[in-house]
Amino acid sequence: MTKRLQFLAIAALAAFLAGCQGPCDSIESINRPTLTAGDADFSTYVSVGTSISAGTQSNGLVDRHQVRSFPAIFARQIGKTVLSSGTGDFTLPVVDFDGFPALLRVASYSPLILTNAGRTTGNFINNAHPSSYRNMAVPFAIALDFVDSTHYYATVPPVNRTPLAQNFFTNIVRHRGTIAQQALGQGPTFMTFEYGSNEVLGPTTLGTTINALTSNAFAAATTAGIDAIHATLPNTKVAVVNVPDPTLTPYVRTFSAFTVSLTTGQPVALIGPGSTALSAGDFVLLSAGPYLAQGIGIPVGAYNYVNPAAPGTGQSLPDSTILSVAEASAALTEVAEMNAHLDSLTQRPFVAKVDFNGLLNTVAVNGYRLGATTYTLDFITGGLFSLDGVHPNDLAHAALANLLIDAVNAKFGSGVPRVNPSDYASTSASKAGPASPASGLPQPITIDAQPSFVSGYGSGFDR
Repeated sequence: MTKRLQFLAIAALAAFLAGCQGPCDSIESINRPTLTAGDADFSTYVSVGTSISAGTQSNGLVDRHQVRSFPAIFARQIGKTVLSSGTGDFTLPVVDFDGFPALLRVASYSPLILTNAGRTTGNFINNAHPSSYRNMAVPFAIALDFVDSTHYYATVPPVNRTPLAQNFFTNIVRHRGTIAQQALGQGPTFMTFEYGSNEVLGPTTLGTTINALTSNAFAAATTAGIDAIHATLPNTKVAVVNVPDPTLTPYVRTFSAFTVSLTTGQPVALIGPGSTALSAGDFVLLSAGPYLAQGIGIPVGAYNYVNPAAPGTGQSLPDSTILSVAEASAALTEVAEMNAHLDSLTQRPFVAKVDFNGLLNTVAVNGYRLGATTYTLDFITGGLFSLDGVHPNDLAHAALANLLIDAVNAKFGSGVPRVNPSDYASTSASKAGPASPASGLPQPITIDAQPSFVSGYGSGFDR
């Protein structure tokens, strides 16, 4: 059974599906740019990484988004066939029906209702594929998993994976050795390598302190991975995607740590763990929604910006729903150290840097402009994140694919044509235009599923 979570979001979360108005993209030339390889060889392309590379969206994995993930988009741009059946030149472990787990959907925009009720849980439909997949990205994977299978099905710390997480390894890795063995066994001439987000995402979404040794373990694992690729296949080129800032996700940034007094109108801090007032720099996670909707965490006499009908109780929010300023700072320190190490790896002549973290930070400041529309990192209305508040949607994957293409072309002198992002700004990408209610009050939001990207790690995940 799913666990019903009900909560309200801040003003403007009520949104409607909106097509792009006006000139949303430049007109492509009649003669499409010709693919040139430069110093790279795109004959055989293999992708490894996390749920981002796998194409997870809105709480699950499903074929219609898997074939629109940035590795799949890149594969098309280098001339590969990518099919929803998971076959073709760029094979994938695709999931049918409504995904695994069943994806969240928008049941209503006003009020805003997100649910997976009534949806059919999908199956991995090409599990019998005779060889390893070209896209060997696995949700919940960490850098160590590339070369070491020890923790694929572990149920104890330091990497405590729930049955959900284990299921992805079972259906993608399929007990055929390590990810590295399967990826390199295909003789790839070009690879994308995307790890690190899960090392920080797990603790961040659970509101816990990241292990101070995370960056050290990550550096050792990624060095071993890149070394293994080069030792096995000296001519193979690799594009490394760096680690995004987890505090920029809607899961972390949607709710404010402050409200206002109903009497004075002055700012009032929400009540955190131990009845302590939250401070600037503390983050209230999306998981706090059910508590805020009941008035928990709202001081007595303060405005409940999530549910104005529920007065503040003065009770404390659980620690798991708060990412403190110290916890956030520790996470950002680890991300900076991890990315500094990746920068050192990308100095090698066969490795290109894909600055995903830089892209997110730029969008956080300036937005992502496409024709007359500016997209942001906001939950629902921003149009760049899927409905789970963590994973990029189709449009964001197109932007990431172009970032990858630019990095590859710059490093290896290739001529991979860029993709038209407007082709991915669709209703299936949860594209939405901001719409504030006439009253200016928040609108209800209902989520009818426990986010699996959090529960899949388990309490022992600390790498």
